[in-house]
Amino acid sequence: MVKELNDYLDIIANKYPHISREELKRVLEYGFNTFYTLTKKGADIQIYNNKYTAYCGKMFLDDYKRVLYNNVKTRIKLRLKYKYAQELYDGAYYFGLSDAEWEFYQSQMTSKRRNKIKFKNLKLYKIKEECFLDKSKNHFFMLNYPIDVGWTFTKEEITTRSFKYFANRDTKGNIVII
Repeated sequence: MVKELNDYLDIIANKYPHISREELKRVLEYGFNTFYTLTKKGADIQIYNNKYTAYCGKMFLDDYKRVLYNNVKTRIKLRLKYKYAQELYDGAYYFGLSDAEWEFYQSQMTSKRRNKIKFKNLKLYKIKEECFLDKSKNHFFMLNYPIDVGWTFTKEEITTRSFKYFANRDTKGNIVII
């Protein structure tokens, strides 16, 4: 037995008599369309209040798989929010360095003879918060890049002086903006 929206509309209209039937139908159709669009784009959806919780997505018992899956879904969420906010590309890409990489490049940055730094094997991110997801990186930089090449890309070697150190990760794992 297949039920449609009109089958439930009378029950909902009885619960909310001050809202017209047409408005209720529009709200429900908008909700179903949004639900469909988000699931089609790969987002997990959690709907809850104080009485129930509904979750549409994958659940894992293995912690490692759950963390990896959570990182993927967080990236999808950030990209959907960026797209829905209709933010324009501001000319900046972001990247992170581990402590060992930071010590290596710090000697180049403090050198008075060098005016450009040569970074190797960088993964650059268009969204700043997506750069913070890699827990192995503790020092974060902003790099001016002239063209929009997508959400992320890797570069074997970048020689530049137009970068800015903007954040680091403290010992508790929190991001501290400088």
